[in-house]
Amino acid sequence: MHIPNFFFKKHISFSLSSIIFIAIFINTTFTSCGGTDATGTKQNGQTKTASYKPKSIGSEGELAMVISPKLKKDTAGRALLDIFEQAFTGISEQEPNFRVLNIVPSEFKKIMQRHTNLVIALDFSDDSTEGQMIKTFFNGASLEKLRGNPNTFITLRNDVFAQGQKVMFITSPNKEVFLENLQKNQQNILDFFQKAERERLLEKVIGDDGSLTQIELEKLVKKHIGLAGKVPQGYKVAFKDTNFIWLRSPVSQETPYDKSIWITKRPYIDPKQFDTLQILKLRNEIGEKYMNNPDLKESYMQTENTYFPIEKRTINRKEVGFCTEYRGMWVLKNRMRGGNFVSHAFENGKNFYYIEAFMYAPQQKKRRALVELEGILRTFKP
Repeated sequence: MHIPNFFFKKHISFSLSSIIFIAIFINTTFTSCGGTDATGTKQNGQTKTASYKPKSIGSEGELAMVISPKLKKDTAGRALLDIFEQAFTGISEQEPNFRVLNIVPSEFKKIMQRHTNLVIALDFSDDSTEGQMIKTFFNGASLEKLRGNPNTFITLRNDVFAQGQKVMFITSPNKEVFLENLQKNQQNILDFFQKAERERLLEKVIGDDGSLTQIELEKLVKKHIGLAGKVPQGYKVAFKDTNFIWLRSPVSQETPYDKSIWITKRPYIDPKQFDTLQILKLRNEIGEKYMNNPDLKESYMQTENTYFPIEKRTINRKEVGFCTEYRGMWVLKNRMRGGNFVSHAFENGKNFYYIEAFMYAPQQKKRRALVELEGILRTFKP
């Protein structure tokens, strides 16, 4: 199957046993206009709306963490930082999950409070001046509730200080419990902010009302494969065959990334279809059949699973239930080109669906584009 030469050119799922959600009432230091506190509760009979708050600020992939220097230097504080700064899964060139901006409590004022992704960490045993300063961010009732519930570790809030903001409060009676709970919930902590990043990037490419998508192309995918999903502007059909479609958004003046999404379905037979070896077989078969260039020797897509093994995990997607996610690297058989991919596999009792997003972006940072592509993948459902 001949493909044009241009292709070859240079959930949040939280464990309730370890996380309890409670209402946190921010001290009046951080109240906003309209007679209400930053949680949006009523004061003097008035109800606060999000429109009173300024818009959140912060670069993509950036996270602000309010933490006392004493806790930051401790093993527990370093473990929290490591969660966000560890390498993003599925990228051959290492990039961190987030670039962390550390803020000492006494400097957490005004514009700092508006950061898009925000973590506030409180260790009740921290008797340092900055450790005590964090406690002033909460009113007395909240502090007592937190002290009285040592199992409370994570509280999640939206738009506390600004619109479009995701805030995570992490509280613990001491450093030992702090570290223990971090080890239990590190993936939950990361998933919360990664989900927020996906949703923001997805909104940029499809519009907050979905108006930037290609309706006719979405109808084609629905008719051809049986899946409904969002297809942003810039994508075109690169190739179509029975139970297979490849959508591609090539390099342009607007973006240096060559991005692709391909979707296939097969009869669902048994759970073994989700095994990594079966996915490898499926990827390699499709790569050789559809993603090739007969004018170049051994120029067809294969999976790099020797030096960069596929990473697999099960996630829960609201629209499809449990599905399996795979992250890895693709290469041309002749090793002249390569890149990263992320994919989802799920079934509906009748069909087995495999959806993959991959890109070719030499000398470019990969994390942002991969997060965007994953956001698009997650829109597809039976």
